[in-house]
Amino acid sequence: MDNTSNTSIFDLTFETESRSHLIEIAKWSKLLSITGIVAGSLLAILGLIVMFVGPSLSDYFGSSLLGYAGIIYVFAGLLYIFPSIKLLRFATQMPVAFQKSDQALVNEALGNLKSVFKFWGILTLIVIALYAIVLLLVTLFGAFS
Repeated sequence: MDNTSNTSIFDLTFETESRSHLIEIAKWSKLLSITGIVAGSLLAILGLIVMFVGPSLSDYFGSSLLGYAGIIYVFAGLLYIFPSIKLLRFATQMPVAFQKSDQALVNEALGNLKSVFKFWGILTLIVIALYAIVLLLVTLFGAFS
């Protein structure tokens, strides 16, 4: 491939096609990150509402677990906001980095993207482990009852 408009960063060459892919990834990342921040915020707000309104509704529903559900919603909402902020940082830094040919900004942008994937990878492993533990406990309780 012979491209005349290459940008050399990190002893690698980003061809025009690679640059355009990364810039397009940044655009979609911005959409997903803003959506994630809004969804996480709404989830946290819903959790706060459930926490404060839940106890008064416990007579109607016959359960006092709504307050605990609210805590889980707040936690889940806040948990979702962190990777969305990192993704937004990537989305705003990457086009600027290529525009200015700034190696440090490219490093920082890719570091933010790495953090997003690392976060979701660790969270996925935790959820798989919890599923395995629950499955094991259900099997053991089922076998001994």
